[in-house]
Amino acid sequence: MVYQGELFVVDSGKPERCYVTNGNERERILGTLAQIDRALSSSPTFDPSVPNIEFSLSLDDLPRRSRGKGTFFGYTRKEGREYNDIWMMPNYAYWSWNYTHAPSWNSIRKEIEQRETQLPWAKKDPRVVWRGKVKMAELRKELVRVSEGKPWSDIKPVVINDAADPHTKDVMNLRQFCGYKYTVQTEGTSYSGRLKYLQLCRSALITHPLEWQEFHTHLMRLAGPDVNYIEASENFGNLESAMEYYQVHDDEAERIARNSYETFARRYLTPAAVTCYWRRLFWSWASVQGYEPQLYVPDEQGNMVMRGTPWTAFAANWPKDPAIIP
Repeated sequence: MVYQGELFVVDSGKPERCYVTNGNERERILGTLAQIDRALSSSPTFDPSVPNIEFSLSLDDLPRRSRGKGTFFGYTRKEGREYNDIWMMPNYAYWSWNYTHAPSWNSIRKEIEQRETQLPWAKKDPRVVWRGKVKMAELRKELVRVSEGKPWSDIKPVVINDAADPHTKDVMNLRQFCGYKYTVQTEGTSYSGRLKYLQLCRSALITHPLEWQEFHTHLMRLAGPDVNYIEASENFGNLESAMEYYQVHDDEAERIARNSYETFARRYLTPAAVTCYWRRLFWSWASVQGYEPQLYVPDEQGNMVMRGTPWTAFAANWPKDPAIIP
């Protein structure tokens, strides 16, 4: 709930039951709520305060796995009427995602930007690069298969945290991908968290047709003067012909890379733009909410008590119940 410009957690549910396979429920919860708090606390003084709103969040990669009915905010959705009740919000990693060695969105942006200033297009590795877990999706296996042994490819599967597996040595950090002219995006369980990081690079992004949307993917342009990515077929069967084409038409690939960098790294994925999106989301939600949220309600004795926990107390105490003061 947002009430008089302050963020409250009304019901945290049982997130540990949703993310047992991910193990980063704390990072998802705090990273999402911290962004909301920043959007509220940094609202310009000349703007009217964000209205009082109450909403639900799904922090799962598969939003319907957390909740089957109702309208709520989620990180992703598919096209179609059956997903119209999911309002898209920015991913938690726009705050922090330690798993990818990106302790903050600001820090990874600055490091990649610095690398880009030191590495002009002509000095980048001309191959296409990808790393990932192939077991997450069949199309990833196809990507590895069609590119294996090709001179234009640096595409390899990886295994995380298993020193005995030979693929462990092929792990790369996010900054290294920007050293290539071409990067590949692949979906996994649903959307892929790597997309926004690849869009920080001045590289030509190659992706299969995306099935899962994110809050910014409508800004991806396949054709025209603002083209900012290259679309491969679903099984990457045309990847070799695409690489052969762009190696001859290097200027076109550079234009795609530049357009992507200017659109996303320099504009729509900046902390300011992401924060602006949150505030627009709040106002749009308020316009259809249809009721006035109440922060205080009477208890059994008739005393007015707070329904929610202030975000500050929740962040300091979760997963313990901050309402229980020792």
